[in-house]
Amino acid sequence: MVFNADEHTYKLGDTYLQGITGLLSKHLFPDKYTNVPEHLLEAAKEKGTRIHDEIEMFLNGFEIADPMPETVSFMMIPKTFIESEYLVSDNINFATKIDLVGDDLSLYDIKTTYEVDEDYCAWQLSICAELFELQNPDLKVKNLAVIWLKDGAEVIPVERIPSENIKKLLDCEINGTLYRDTLTELVLAEQELKKLADIEGEIIRYESELKKAKAESDKLKTGLLGAMKKANINKYEGKGITLTVRAGYTRSSIDSARLKEEKPEIYGAYLKESKVKESLIIKI
Repeated sequence: MVFNADEHTYKLGDTYLQGITGLLSKHLFPDKYTNVPEHLLEAAKEKGTRIHDEIEMFLNGFEIADPMPETVSFMMIPKTFIESEYLVSDNINFATKIDLVGDDLSLYDIKTTYEVDEDYCAWQLSICAELFELQNPDLKVKNLAVIWLKDGAEVIPVERIPSENIKKLLDCEINGTLYRDTLTELVLAEQELKKLADIEGEIIRYESELKKAKAESDKLKTGLLGAMKKANINKYEGKGITLTVRAGYTRSSIDSARLKEEKPEIYGAYLKESKVKESLIIKI
């Protein structure tokens, strides 16, 4: 098995094997980086690669001249690791590298992101665990955890996804079908509910602010109208605003409900239909 770091490819003989990042994006997390600008993703990738390289150098006994703050934080972790950048594969379709293997056979993934997506990390590490045990049939992975290097170092345990779910995901990729199961649907539903709750909160806030702003506006209008009438001013032109007093008047209109009831034939003869655009009614 050969890993090409520049191209980030895995090759077994003449066959290229698939990594798991694209697989996760395709089946489970298609919108994970949708709203992140490309230059930010590239900068984060470069930083993450440097930190991973420094940590591997440190674990292999090499001195680092000017380590990143995240690397320094990692050095303070009181754990023993027996492997870094450990390559695992089913030797047929998939391959990936495990950031760290602990002396108790726990698997760790290093993250330097702004926050940790624990659902994503659980799937990522669970696939690693599946391939690790396939490659080492006499060994059993103990725990899975993320080492988050953000303002220090924090070890965050994650739950392992059941083996049958991992096998189903890999089979779906091999067979060209999209993975879905009860667990995934629950995760997606929870994410959608959270989005909906956030949207509801925004709507309530905007509607409340709009109601308050209208009340303040009406109050100002009443005060201005009274002041202009008292000063006998019908029109005022200021910087960016024009105030005009419109005289009161009597408005005439047809009582359509009564006309429809008492003279339905006349109401029908003059009835005009027009399409009303669909709209959303909000009640707080």
